[in-house]
Amino acid sequence: MRMLQTAVCVDCDLRTVLSRLGIRTLHVCRTLPELYWALSSMPDVVIATGPVELVDRIHRRELMTHPAVILTEADPEGRLNCLRAEPNDESLRAALDMLSPSRQCVPDGAKRRALELLTQLGVQDGPGRDMLLCAVLHAYLDRKLISDMMAGLYSVVAEHFSTTAVYVKQRIYRAIERAWTRGNAQMQYELFLNTIDDKRAKPTNTEMIALIADILRLEGFEWQISKE
Repeated sequence: MRMLQTAVCVDCDLRTVLSRLGIRTLHVCRTLPELYWALSSMPDVVIATGPVELVDRIHRRELMTHPAVILTEADPEGRLNCLRAEPNDESLRAALDMLSPSRQCVPDGAKRRALELLTQLGVQDGPGRDMLLCAVLHAYLDRKLISDMMAGLYSVVAEHFSTTAVYVKQRIYRAIERAWTRGNAQMQYELFLNTIDDKRAKPTNTEMIALIADILRLEGFEWQISKE
């Protein structure tokens, strides 16, 4: 599983502390426009000081559950994907450990909604659908996995099913192909509109996974931290 590696600091400069924890600081931002630009680099975590409302602005700006946000001076109560930590090695290490991908889990509602969408699109029960669902949920937890499908997302799913990344890719491809041949054409159009190339007549694996993961984010499902 990929570990947390990069951060963006807002209204603070914790590069030295983060470096000791093995986290590379991509940007130190002082204004919201700077932050919005910095988010395009898809950091693993944002460390921010100042008002807790900053978190809401980040979430409205980005269709993602990452970056997670650590607030060093504000109270994040009632806001998911946020933790409070003091700007020192011990406090940040504990918070970063809580945010690591291995500690994240998918809310039951998000899993049910993803399965509902796949069923409505016509994806049939079987290994291909199971792998596609697994891929969607991992992409929802960490969209960076989509940037390198073979070494990223397919490998993570393959590990879950004790198989190879190539096999996962093939099974997902066939599941989508069958759905677009026999599935609900109206539902497929409503979700994808005219974004599908006429020559392909169906979404790619990446397009399918990314769209459903984004729908989960838009509908307000957020990851939770495993208590195990």
